[in-house]
Amino acid sequence: MSTKEEIRMNIWRYMEKNEIALPPRPCYYKVPNFVGSRYAAARLSRSSYFRNAEVIYVAQDPPLIHVREEVLRSGKLLITSSYRLRRGFFLLDPDKIHPRAIRVAVSLRGVSRYGETISMSTNHKVDLYVIGSVAVALNGARLGRGKGFSDLEYGILREMKIVKKDTPVATIVHECQIVENIPMEIHDVPVDIIATPSRLIRTNTKFKKPPGIIWDLVTVDVVNEFPILKQLSGF
Repeated sequence: MSTKEEIRMNIWRYMEKNEIALPPRPCYYKVPNFVGSRYAAARLSRSSYFRNAEVIYVAQDPPLIHVREEVLRSGKLLITSSYRLRRGFFLLDPDKIHPRAIRVAVSLRGVSRYGETISMSTNHKVDLYVIGSVAVALNGARLGRGKGFSDLEYGILREMKIVKKDTPVATIVHECQIVENIPMEIHDVPVDIIATPSRLIRTNTKFKKPPGIIWDLVTVDVVNEFPILKQLSGF
């Protein structure tokens, strides 16, 4: 089985060489935006997971901008993160945002202007969790860009009880990002749904989702870097 870094480099190299990657480019060391991401987002939005959800978390990865837009345009509440989690998470209510401002509102800079900071005592619960990926496998294994932010965000929201163990996790990718095998570790977040521009896949994954933050893997430096971790850890 290839290592995680080998899988990432193969995906990034292929997407760049074949002009599948969209800006920001080059796509190396990022969750890549891709040709057809709008159609993958639309396919996910037509699924029962999306249609039945009232509150949806969508990460700030570049290809997910269309998913974030779909959430607000569908009249649903959107939860997303601030830059490097410096200000935690934001809740965006479509009733408080003009339709013409949605594209700006869901951007990394726009969320702080149009959203409200989520407190530790919030009662909001996420019905669908949407995450970006560098690669996925049909068994639900998933690979991010390698910095651990996605896993950390998921762990924090589990600790805050905004996300539950049975909250479905979805991702959108290009077909070329689907690989045969991905090594998974205890902190890695698997996916239940994969949307591509051409199909919707239910993985029926057997991988367990992390129950929260794996504190044994979090260094003091990481806790000091993220204020929300300080609150949760009690340091």
